[in-house]
Amino acid sequence: MDLLFSKQRITKSVAFVVRIIAVIVRIVQKSNMRFLFILFLCLFMEATQAGSLKDTVQLKEVVAFPVARNAKQFQTEHNQSNSVDKLLLNSNSVYIKNYGAKALSSITYRGTSAAQNDFYWNGVKINSPLTGQVDCSLIPIDPSQQFSISSASNAIGARVSMDDKSPFYLQAPIQFELQTRYLSLNAFDISNTLFLRHKGFYTSGNLYFHQGKYDFLVPEGQQGKGYRKQQNSKTSQLSARGTVGYSSKEHDVLFAVWWVNTNRQLPPVFTKLLSQESQYDQSLRIMGRYSFQRKNNRIGLSASCLKEEMRYRNPEINLISNNNSLVSRNELYYRRAYKQNMFEAELGFKYDFELGKSLNLLQNRVRNFYELKEQFFYSSRNRKVTVHATLYQMFFQKKVFVSGIAKAKITFIKPSANLFVMQLSFARTLRFPSLNDLFWAGAGNPNLNPEKGWKGDIHLEKQMTQYVNLKVGAYGQYVQDWILWHPVTAAYWQPENLKKVYGYGVEIEAVVGKRKTNDQTWFVYALGNYSWNNMINLESNSVNDLSKGKQLIYVPQHRLNSSLVAGYKGFQTTFDVSYTGKVYTTTDNTEALPAFMLMDIHLTKAFFIQRQAITLGFAVCNVANTFYQTIPYRAMPGRYFECSVKLNLKG
Repeated sequence: MDLLFSKQRITKSVAFVVRIIAVIVRIVQKSNMRFLFILFLCLFMEATQAGSLKDTVQLKEVVAFPVARNAKQFQTEHNQSNSVDKLLLNSNSVYIKNYGAKALSSITYRGTSAAQNDFYWNGVKINSPLTGQVDCSLIPIDPSQQFSISSASNAIGARVSMDDKSPFYLQAPIQFELQTRYLSLNAFDISNTLFLRHKGFYTSGNLYFHQGKYDFLVPEGQQGKGYRKQQNSKTSQLSARGTVGYSSKEHDVLFAVWWVNTNRQLPPVFTKLLSQESQYDQSLRIMGRYSFQRKNNRIGLSASCLKEEMRYRNPEINLISNNNSLVSRNELYYRRAYKQNMFEAELGFKYDFELGKSLNLLQNRVRNFYELKEQFFYSSRNRKVTVHATLYQMFFQKKVFVSGIAKAKITFIKPSANLFVMQLSFARTLRFPSLNDLFWAGAGNPNLNPEKGWKGDIHLEKQMTQYVNLKVGAYGQYVQDWILWHPVTAAYWQPENLKKVYGYGVEIEAVVGKRKTNDQTWFVYALGNYSWNNMINLESNSVNDLSKGKQLIYVPQHRLNSSLVAGYKGFQTTFDVSYTGKVYTTTDNTEALPAFMLMDIHLTKAFFIQRQAITLGFAVCNVANTFYQTIPYRAMPGRYFECSVKLNLKG
């Protein structure tokens, strides 16, 4: 009965999205914009030319203010990554647990687990209801999206946002970008991205295709005597993403689709010769939103449908596992502005539906979440002081759970135009256990409590001169009812609310030098960020548990990213250095992965023909051929080379 009722709810949500599509189509027809609509559809038919386009992607703050560009922003201007996991590594306090090249990648931010970090696409949370996390290696980067990461959220970790850009930021009404990239790891990708805009209408789309063998050399056996080529490591990925929108003073409409299909062979640990494991992942995400504004009033609504499928196969132990999830997230809000937009207040309601199907679950599981949101925003007339507060009440299984955020930003501008900015944030955090935590066959614990905690941070940013910008910060965090999977017997594991965790750390970012602008012939600057992170367990699980007072596993205390960037008349050279301190792999801190340092060199040359541009690129990654691991016995690539060609056309 519950399943039937849930299907009816999904049907209604899908019907709502279909109605939004129909409205957009009617608007397009009435506005003589059929040719744009047809051209957008034609883009999606070019699947054979799809690929990942690396471009300038800025990790900006969730709330934008006129402020000096810090190291985090400059790190991404020359970023050569083609997936989100590599992009996020440019941020402070981020560690990526990676099972290999193009293998499962999960984020650790300030010591939190992957499931404690929320990922949003156009305002829609996309974390899997089964695992609670997101595989970052399945998210390609393309110019049609912008990324941001913020600790100022009610997530225990960070909020990572991926939003489709509006082409209104482009100078040209039509822009097309095509890039192909080849790696000496026997891998390549192709990408094309199209932006169109006309009056209030706009559309964008990206096609991405990737294929690789990743048969690089790995150590031979546990002692590492000699090397052999990695086996069973082929990967192929195809994705398509597109948006159609309309924006005016009163109306704002967006419809977006995102489809990803990935086939991966899972290589063995380097102490094992052979593996036959494989994994198939497919996701389809559809969302639509509409808002209407008149004078000081705005009303908005959004609806989304997220479908994911994962199939795991291991013939060695005759195991085939199928996991499916279906999610619908819906929101309605009303916002009112006062006193020339100095004050804003918002009241919102959200309804989330989650359905999980898996052979590993006791049965199909359905969850319904209801949430009320009250939001308040204040900005001084000169925008030097802003205060933002949000309160959430989550209704789940006849209980009420409260979380919230309060953040403030103060900007001091001296007559010399130098900036001094202070940012404060404080949050009550909350996370519900995943369906796997609760209902995994033979091991799930349906009595788990949600994780709850408190966190706060302060950051000071100073533009000391035209050529020097510095940002320093500190944070503290406390989490109770931490969900931990631990062994009950030698062969039986179960999750329980056993841990209380306290975290604290320091973060520093800096930029020094003559920075890149559009009208200068040369530039040179150095930038970097450093983080010192501690995440300490405050309680033992048993008498024999020695984890009390110890650092959590997979949390490096020290992380450093630095770059030297120089350019002259279309040439650009970037030298990147990153350092990751040792990470403990056992809760008693008796075993650890060693610290490692990586160095990359990127060379690019841009050729301009009127408004068109062709950029040639060459890179040497892991210059020192460093052997390193982020997961025990999972080898990462040594030294490899990369060549790329990017075509940018504007009309």
